[in-house]
Amino acid sequence: MRRYGLMMIVTVLLTAVTNSAVTIAQSTDRPLPPLAGNSTDLGNGFEVLYLYAGGVIDGLSDGPILLGELRNMGDHPAVAPMLRIGLLDQAGTVLGTVDAMPLALYAPPGARVPIVVDALSFRNGAPGLTLGGWANESISVCDTGKTLGEVDPAGLDVGAITYTIDAAVDPGTFGIVGSVTNHTGGSAPYLDVVAAFYAADGRFVGFDSAAVLTGVASGAEAAFALGSLNYSYLDGLAPDERFTPVTWDLIVRREQRFQTATCGGPIT
Repeated sequence: MRRYGLMMIVTVLLTAVTNSAVTIAQSTDRPLPPLAGNSTDLGNGFEVLYLYAGGVIDGLSDGPILLGELRNMGDHPAVAPMLRIGLLDQAGTVLGTVDAMPLALYAPPGARVPIVVDALSFRNGAPGLTLGGWANESISVCDTGKTLGEVDPAGLDVGAITYTIDAAVDPGTFGIVGSVTNHTGGSAPYLDVVAAFYAADGRFVGFDSAAVLTGVASGAEAAFALGSLNYSYLDGLAPDERFTPVTWDLIVRREQRFQTATCGGPIT
């Protein structure tokens, strides 16, 4: 079996501080979940390992969501695509369309890249559709127009990371702080850091992205802080996993923004 590449492209030093018996660790060595047994080849060097539906209840963006992972099957880094998901009834009628965004556009060879369709995308592309209200999905591949050089985060180095959790006092709240130093040799107009969270079986179950850093000069260091886990009420999680996933990973993104995406026809 091929060893899956690391999505995280920086080396970090982790200090874990816990105020309860619950703790999770940073790891890139996670299992391939059973859901990945029916992967879909996208025909562009990537495959969809799995895609599953859940519901999120956070008082702000309640509704259905889709979570999954792509994998770069090639031997070279590549730009991860956006996916347009058609939500179909039993007869194949399209009930709505939503966009699955990769958490990172830069994908090293063999890397697994989480993808997310959030509740807002459902609200805009499939208004009124609830969890379980569709039977199947179609997948179209979309080109964001970004080049590998634009999204390659090489030279953006993460410093000492501190991770805290107090599940007893505030379940579902995680604190991850650290800094990024720009060693690219030029200014970094935009970068951010994302924490992706995983269940015991290797499924991607949520993320936090709250650290947007702009105008980081060459050689400069910029601090970041991440907060709570999004989507901690997913169906299918064990009770403890709803608030405390098993592992987490950090992704540094040099450029994640794009204006439009060009989508082809459905491949599934």
